[in-house]
Amino acid sequence: MFSVWSFNPSANTVVSGMDRGDSIANAATGRGGRFRMSIVARLMVALGAFSLVSAVAIALVFTVFMEDLTTEAQHRHLHGLLDTLRQELNAEGEKALALATLVAQTPATQAALAEGDRDALLAQYQGAFAHLRDTFGVRQFQFHRPPATSFLRVHKPETFGDDLSSFRRTVVQANTDRTPIHGLELGVAGLGMRGVTPVEYNGQPVGSVEVGLSFGPAFFDTFARDHGVDVALYLRKPGGRWDTFAATSEAPADEGRLRAALQDGIQVYQAQGADHEEAVIAAPIPDYEGKTIGVAVIALDSSPYLAQIADARARAVIASLVTLAVALMAGFVIARGIGGTLRLASDALSRFAQKDFSVDLPKARGHGETARVIQALHDFRAQTLKLHETENEQAAYLERVNAQRDDLERQSRKVLRGVVAATVEANEAIVALIHMMRDVDVATEQSQAMASAVEEMVAATREISESSDNAASEAEGARGAAGDGVSGATRAVDTMEGIHSAVSAASQRVDILADASSQIGDIVRQIEEIADQTNLLALNATIEAARAGDAGKGFAVVANQVKSLANQTARATEDIRGRIDTLRDEMASIIHAMENGASAVQDGRGVVTDMGTQLQTIASSISTVTTRMHDIASILGQQTKATNEIAEGTTSIASLSQRNSDEVKEALIAMERATTALNAHVAAFAGHGGPIVLVEIAKNDHIMFKKRVLDAVTGRVPLAERDLPDHLTCRLGRWYAQITDARLKAHPAFAALEAPHRQVHNCGKEAVHKASVGDGDGALEAMDCLQTASHDVIRLLTDMSTAIEAMEGAEREAVS
Repeated sequence: MFSVWSFNPSANTVVSGMDRGDSIANAATGRGGRFRMSIVARLMVALGAFSLVSAVAIALVFTVFMEDLTTEAQHRHLHGLLDTLRQELNAEGEKALALATLVAQTPATQAALAEGDRDALLAQYQGAFAHLRDTFGVRQFQFHRPPATSFLRVHKPETFGDDLSSFRRTVVQANTDRTPIHGLELGVAGLGMRGVTPVEYNGQPVGSVEVGLSFGPAFFDTFARDHGVDVALYLRKPGGRWDTFAATSEAPADEGRLRAALQDGIQVYQAQGADHEEAVIAAPIPDYEGKTIGVAVIALDSSPYLAQIADARARAVIASLVTLAVALMAGFVIARGIGGTLRLASDALSRFAQKDFSVDLPKARGHGETARVIQALHDFRAQTLKLHETENEQAAYLERVNAQRDDLERQSRKVLRGVVAATVEANEAIVALIHMMRDVDVATEQSQAMASAVEEMVAATREISESSDNAASEAEGARGAAGDGVSGATRAVDTMEGIHSAVSAASQRVDILADASSQIGDIVRQIEEIADQTNLLALNATIEAARAGDAGKGFAVVANQVKSLANQTARATEDIRGRIDTLRDEMASIIHAMENGASAVQDGRGVVTDMGTQLQTIASSISTVTTRMHDIASILGQQTKATNEIAEGTTSIASLSQRNSDEVKEALIAMERATTALNAHVAAFAGHGGPIVLVEIAKNDHIMFKKRVLDAVTGRVPLAERDLPDHLTCRLGRWYAQITDARLKAHPAFAALEAPHRQVHNCGKEAVHKASVGDGDGALEAMDCLQTASHDVIRLLTDMSTAIEAMEGAEREAVS
């Protein structure tokens, strides 16, 4: 026997007092014989019915939940397989691009392609092609000339020179945009996985290199084997036809699902396979440009998932039956101790829930369940009352905290903007100081050069002054020499007169000598005639002597002697005649020379007379020059003093320029220290996140990028072009690419930001490159381009920051 307690709230007393049989009887009958079910019975019936309904509901919910969970797991599995397929496709493209990039960055390759040396490229890579084909699955290895002319096919060297531009857009785009490209591309030979990267030589584009990997049924067979699925790729052909590129199953394609995937995106559905049900996912596959070229289909065996669903249903039925039995037993036990206390507790809790704490609760008596429930109600009311007061206090405190948080956020953003603005201004000041330092350095160099030039001018002026003094002295001597020359000219005229008279007299004597020679000639002719007569006489004497015989021999001897003398006389006269003729010729020459000499003396007399007149004019001019040279020497003396003063002033300017340069450098160092401190404060905000914070930090990064470029251009910091990030990998570029908010992407500043941001990085790289090759003017032109684009970037970032703040304010108002 055991007691069942009930509570009568109207009597405020605890009533006990019936055993199990009495409780059952009272449950069946009431006052006046009317049937009335007790609270215990009602609780048992209610708990039993509730348990039954709950068990059935739980079984149904559990079954549906497990089916949904299993279906979701199946879908996640399909999506995971699709992601894996896409990743493996992308990995193949990146592998092809990596191999192409490795080849394009080889200096020997760059030089050979620039020089058009096909043999050198073939010798370099033909041996390695077999290894690349066997190890990495390379099927195509090709070099091109811009825009898309085949220069060398390493895999097929006998074919080259054909134009690929009509069907190889990857090659055209890589050579036109000078950017690497990888991905799927439809060509003449079909679909292929390509990696194309441009090749530069000494900073100039010379062509491109392409690596094509094996992509076909083998790829899909490997994927199907590794993941235990069927996979296929269908390509869309003109006219709405579908071509099976590769498939690991012979099941026909569902063209309706393929069209739906092509138009609406990923499709997940169930299909009946040869001997089992399959879960299928169909998704569009893009090429290198992101254009859909086909649909990939992955079919997964649903049998394990269906088995899990059946097992879950069986478990749910068993669990429902067990739960019902346990609930009925628990209901019976619980109902014993529940009665009026439950009603009281229900009413009290209901009023407590409505914030009504004026419930009149009885005192707890004893230590039973009812007493503990009543005491718990007292304690609960007290705690609930305190909790209500605490909630009111917390609500008020929360309002204050929210207000303080909003104010703190506004202050933080204001501080961040102020720090970023200060950093921007400080960096702009540094840029201006660097320009100023460069100008001051140039001014210092020019001042020093001018000081040296002025010093050289002082020395030259001093030398000119001394030379002028010497010239004046020499002019004095020249004036005296000119006077002497006039006297000498007069004497020369007199001498010429004497020479002319002597020549005239000599000419007359030569004439007399000529007459005497003529007379001697006459005498010689007479002697020749006598010699001829003597020869004739000797001949006659010889003839007569011969007639006389021996008596005439003596006479013959005399005749011979006479003949010999006559011959000697003839020869002497002949020699005399020759000499006389020669003497006549010489005298004729002497006469002619004397006549010429007389004429020359006459002319010389006139020249000397003219020279005397000119010497007198020269003497007068030299006197004037002497006076002016003295004046020049005096003026140059004064100029030397003035030039010395200019030299001293120029030296002072050079010293002042040097001090200005040193002061600008000190100011630049101080500004850089201040900028470093400001950058540290800006970096402290980076951890807080948020679009506005990132935008403001992007401004600071942008200015720091510009300063790095200027430091490299001016030679203050060594920096290579490859050390500079592009507009996609910097912090601003990464944030820009991750924006998904349609409202922000629709803002005009968002769309307009990409072009100047790209131009900033391109101009920065160009400035560093031109500075590295010694093109100072070109580097400064690129810096001007960067400065112009920089102003646009800062302005657009400010507009975006304002837009983000406005959108966040609107969201807070909507929530409140």
